[in-house]
Amino acid sequence: MSACNRLLLGVLLAHADRFGVVEGIGSVGLKRATGLDTDSLKYRLQRLIALGLVRRHVPGLSSSVFSGGKISSTYYLNLNHSVFAVKRSTAVMVHADRDMDAKRVDHGETLRRDVLAWRSRQAGDQHETPQAVIRFLAGQKIEVFEALQHMLLRHASDLLSRHWFDLGNGVQIDAGWLEENIAAALRKPSAFEEEQAETELREVVEHFCRLVFEMAQEFRSRFGQANWVGFEPGCLSILPASAGAGYKVITLVLQPPPIEVPECMVLCEERRGVVSDKLWSSEAEMPLTDRLFCGLASPLSRRLLTEKVIFY
Repeated sequence: MSACNRLLLGVLLAHADRFGVVEGIGSVGLKRATGLDTDSLKYRLQRLIALGLVRRHVPGLSSSVFSGGKISSTYYLNLNHSVFAVKRSTAVMVHADRDMDAKRVDHGETLRRDVLAWRSRQAGDQHETPQAVIRFLAGQKIEVFEALQHMLLRHASDLLSRHWFDLGNGVQIDAGWLEENIAAALRKPSAFEEEQAETELREVVEHFCRLVFEMAQEFRSRFGQANWVGFEPGCLSILPASAGAGYKVITLVLQPPPIEVPECMVLCEERRGVVSDKLWSSEAEMPLTDRLFCGLASPLSRRLLTEKVIFY
């Protein structure tokens, strides 16, 4: 890699958590830290994606629904990349559901579908989403719903990390901390008086909290089928799958890796509650199309398609 690419990677690593997730530093912060301009930053980020060092980049955006009016980009780094020349620090586990069609829609898409149906006033529509949430999200662009899906996944990661065993045993969980974190990320509706705005926001937060629990329970149930794997509290983080994958496949990054798990494991559900596994000693052994679908890698930009770029 060039010196500039190494510098950008170093800055991302400095802001990453132990799973390789980088949050809270946007393009302005990266440009300030690296001295790169906008075009150079975008190009060099695509280089890191093409080399497999950055698995995914979820762009930040501005919207009235978020506290502060915007959210920063999120970057998912591959800490097992061979360029680091160190013993693996994480492992990835993928679950593929047998009923793929039933899992094709995620919660962000459901929110968007219900908002669009409400806006078109289609007669007889049955919405899964409460009216307060629909009003809160009315008029938002598609990128906002994608950002909300990623936000919900990050909260589901926290819930799974804190309460893996409780979620599997039906134990009552105090979700006060979760509601506080969700509320802190959102802005009160401005179209209402203060008291009504508080009520509307509380309904939105409560619904998002329910969605996070749905996600966490679904992930816990599906990965719990691998009952020979010893999951530890705090050892996992959700890695978003590719756009349009819904929950057909779900992916976890594990740190530290359980001794029963190689660097890359895919669980294929043969019938309800029964899974078979496919094992790879490194992610590079998995077919590229599968890595793209599972969120382990991202497609090349058009600009780089004309260059000879090799995945790790």
